[in-house]
Amino acid sequence: YPDGDTKDVMTMIAEIGKKGELCLTSAELLNEIVIPNLNNRTGAIETFNRRLLDSPQQP
Repeated sequence: YPDGDTKDVMTMIAEIGKKGELCLTSAELLNEIVIPNLNNRTGAIETFNRRLLDSPQQP
């Protein structure tokens, strides 16, 4: 991915959120995952996946 391009990560987060598979608000995603990892694509994805696995699943 080109440096500084966060579109793919944001799209992935949005798509999973739309499926109801993630119990995090947009603010939580931005503050806890996206912003701290804007310069670390791999770290952002790993953190996102870890939060997805750890978060309670919606019915």
